[in-house]
Amino acid sequence: MANIYQLTKEYNDLYELALANADEETGELDERITAALDIKGAELETKGISVAKVVKRLNATADEIDKEIERLTKMRKAVAGTIDRLKDGLKAAWLSAGIVKTESLNVTISFRKSEQVAIDNEADLPAEYKREIVTIKPDKTAIKAAIKSGKEVSGAHIEECLNIQIR
Repeated sequence: MANIYQLTKEYNDLYELALANADEETGELDERITAALDIKGAELETKGISVAKVVKRLNATADEIDKEIERLTKMRKAVAGTIDRLKDGLKAAWLSAGIVKTESLNVTISFRKSEQVAIDNEADLPAEYKREIVTIKPDKTAIKAAIKSGKEVSGAHIEECLNIQIR
């Protein structure tokens, strides 16, 4: 069977053919062409139902993937928390015992010096050491409400959309 794009093209071609061959005086369409148009429309509906079933299955699969991602994300956070607690405990134990380095066949444990900036009071920092981060986004809900109430909002308009629903 043809795919939905081919069926749509064939349907539209038949429709154009029917209009082109319409009786100029009465406007009647050729019965053979309208019958073919009905058949092609039925094929298009059948294909549409098949596509909708695939979409439903894919939506279910996407939902399952989202749930699995959520589960794995929680698991990752739990593992990361355990890692941090174990490392903090090991660090505290070693510092209290004065151990600096240990090596074995599978692992080497040691301390590495690093530097990081500690902020004592953010309000006391000079402006040259602060960075302003601003995010400005259109408030589509407010814009829609304003346009619906009769206001003209330059740079925006409401578009009517047709969103396909598959249940």
